[in-house]
Amino acid sequence: MTRPKLVAFDLDDTLIGSDGKIAPANFCALEQLSAAGVTAAAVTGRTFYEMPAELRFNPLVPYAVYGDGAAAVNAAGETLFSSYYSREKALAVLHLLRQYDTMIEVFYGGRPYAPADKLNRLAYDYYRIEPIYHPVMAASRVPCTDLEALLAGEEKTEMFNIFFHLDDERRAFIDRAAELFPELLCTYSMQSNLEILRRGVDKGSALQKLAEHLGLAPEQVIAVGDSRNDLSMIRYAGTGLAVANACDELKQAANAVACTSDAGAQLYLSSFCRVKRGYSFGILDHSRRGSGCGAAHRAGQRHLGAFTAAVCGGHCAGTV
Repeated sequence: MTRPKLVAFDLDDTLIGSDGKIAPANFCALEQLSAAGVTAAAVTGRTFYEMPAELRFNPLVPYAVYGDGAAAVNAAGETLFSSYYSREKALAVLHLLRQYDTMIEVFYGGRPYAPADKLNRLAYDYYRIEPIYHPVMAASRVPCTDLEALLAGEEKTEMFNIFFHLDDERRAFIDRAAELFPELLCTYSMQSNLEILRRGVDKGSALQKLAEHLGLAPEQVIAVGDSRNDLSMIRYAGTGLAVANACDELKQAANAVACTSDAGAQLYLSSFCRVKRGYSFGILDHSRRGSGCGAAHRAGQRHLGAFTAAVCGGHCAGTV
């Protein structure tokens, strides 16, 4: 059977657990998979500098696709590909958004920009942003007092991430945007957000570009996610996995449903590699715990982790 060479994983509620952290056990699995010749790639709706610091510029995660597929970089920070809004289109979308009760974020040049007057707890609660995400907002958002001026500058707008006060307004905007901007795609990954992308720019198309860059076929790719914005990469990959806490739509599209993002899953990954696909990476031997992994943790990367909290095996519900 085809041996996987690339594992692409979503971050929020997939690699990152419900406590907002990456399980330390994942780091050991990532280290051993790397030694076995399996490449790891983070594929996220976040901007690059919104990713956990342990995942950026790290040779064990040599590729990062961010902005829901708008751009990709390698561990050296070199851009592999990018796809930005035109200046005119970005300003037109911003103008439409101004007609709704929203907190508008612009992912621009690898960083998330947000209105300076809404970067506070009251605004986060008003726009129904999950509390676990508040520290990320506080640590990563670049305060901006003039989004129009930002978008009128260089053409580096990757996507819009919008938080709505009311679900009715989110649905109304989706309908209106479909009429005015058929070339755009709306998706979401949180209870109140909306991610506005250029159609054809999504996690799946970006994962395909990355696989082709590496000379890999879809059958050599595993993708793991939890939300609707992961659908395209789950469908592209030869093996698509949904974590147990994933939305129903993703579970239906996936080849298998794995453990939750909170599970310690070295055993699951090992079982998945050996049983589900009929091969073994020769990794995740629990008797070796504390050897190479311990050294990496002591080097200051104890929460790096990767994708074992999602790539389950023997305890998965469903078949691959």
